[in-house]
Amino acid sequence: MALGGPVVRQHYVEFIVGTGVKLDGIVTDASGGPWTWVVPNDVSQIFVTGVGAGGGGGNSSAASPSARGGGGGGSGFGAVFLQCAVAPGKSLVVTVGAKGTAGVAGGASTVTNLVNSPFDNTTTLDFKGGATGGAGTAAGGNGGASGYNVSGGGATAANSATPAVGGSASFNYIPMRAIAFMSGAGGNAAGSANTTGSSAGANGGTHTSSPWLYSDLADLPSGGVGDSTGSVSRSGGGAGGSSIIGYGGDGGAGGSNGGNATGYGAGGGGAGGNGATGGNGSDGYVGIFYWSAD
Repeated sequence: MALGGPVVRQHYVEFIVGTGVKLDGIVTDASGGPWTWVVPNDVSQIFVTGVGAGGGGGNSSAASPSARGGGGGGSGFGAVFLQCAVAPGKSLVVTVGAKGTAGVAGGASTVTNLVNSPFDNTTTLDFKGGATGGAGTAAGGNGGASGYNVSGGGATAANSATPAVGGSASFNYIPMRAIAFMSGAGGNAAGSANTTGSSAGANGGTHTSSPWLYSDLADLPSGGVGDSTGSVSRSGGGAGGSSIIGYGGDGGAGGSNGGNATGYGAGGGGAGGNGATGGNGSDGYVGIFYWSAD
């Protein structure tokens, strides 16, 4: 004998730059956003996975004889399965942050008109974008901070007779309630260059170990390799910061552009020294799990 009553089903609605809105894998709105999503009448809580956009990698110096690379861009601030109270029938407005290009920070991803945001006591959930990596000037080349500065960027050393590898950025996560967590990673710094141009510049910074969130076999980004043209010492660019759902771009080798980030919310790689361009960060993302009766 069949039981009566409605069937409760799990649904997942995604908001993706360049795609639009997908409900259970099917595109229902191909517009460019911001998007309005009406909470179903029987839904009073949702679970959000989202991240701000990653910052672009820093451009590099063309100075002679010491050409320093750019710092990697920071990741956007992100959260996984974050429980949020909503009002049935309420219209939520979802904006997804645009990726940062070279020298440009990533945009924020937001969800408005909640009953309450779990971490800032407002009605808007705000996943801030990552900062851009520092340009490879005499005082630059530092990695960009993550959104909310949850994780700072790595610091670059001054150009010297013995160049130093770029500093590694931090990766931090914040447990939130029983099953949710929030995180961010800073970009890594460019290496420094030899002050006379007589020897190779140092490599760009890389995260020193795989964050617990990633497999040890994951292809995490790496800093660029420094070199010398014979008259100009060129340091490598710093690797971009990886996000909860994206990988940062590789730092550029001497004279090469930084790599573009992949996935969502990760930072672009910094450019290798000698007039190259930083890589792009990756766009933000918002996804909402909810259960609703047919």
